[in-house]
Amino acid sequence: MNYHGDLGLTAVGAEDAAFLQRLRDAVGRFFRQRSQLVQRSDRAALYAADLLQYIDADVLLTLTAAHLCEIGCPAAEKSHGRLYERVLGQENRKAADMLLRSLHAKRLDRDRICLLLGDIMHPHAHDLPEFRILLDARNLINLAAIEIEDKDQLKAYLNKTFLTEPGHRMAGALMFENTPCRSVFRSGGR
Repeated sequence: MNYHGDLGLTAVGAEDAAFLQRLRDAVGRFFRQRSQLVQRSDRAALYAADLLQYIDADVLLTLTAAHLCEIGCPAAEKSHGRLYERVLGQENRKAADMLLRSLHAKRLDRDRICLLLGDIMHPHAHDLPEFRILLDARNLINLAAIEIEDKDQLKAYLNKTFLTEPGHRMAGALMFENTPCRSVFRSGGR
C-alpha cells in the first residue's frame, strides 16, 4: 500500500509513510494466518483515508488507529468466543500498546490511540474527528454482513450507525448503488 499514491494523502510525509508501512507489516505478522483480519485492517485504512479527504483530523493518528481497529480480536475471541465484542476494546488497548511500543512509535500519542481503540464499541464515547472516522471506517467494513432487505430499514440503520456525513454517503453508495467508495468521492466531490 502506497500511503501517497494509493491513499491519495499528500499530508503524509515520507517519515510518517514509512512508519505506516512498518505498522502495516507488523499487523500482518501479528495476525499471521488470519488473512481476513489483515484485509480488514487494510480496508479500514483505505476507508479512513477516503474520509480524511473530507474531514479535518490528525492523519497519522487516524490511519494508525484504523490499521489497529481490530488488533485485539484474536485475544478477545479466545477468551470470549462469539461474545468477543464485550472485551474487544480492552484487548485492542493491550495489543495496540504492545505493537506500537515494539515499533518505537515516538511521534505518536500511544495513549490517545489506545483510548480510541479501547472505546471502539462505544460510538458516543468521544466527540473527536479521529474517533468518528475510525468508527465509520470499521462500520463500512461491516456493511458486507448486513442483511437488511427493506430500504427504509436500511436507511434507518445507516442514519443510526454512521457518525460522519462522508461515511454515510459512502455507506449509501455501497448499499444502494453498488459503487466502490473511492469512486464515489473521486467523481462526486464534497
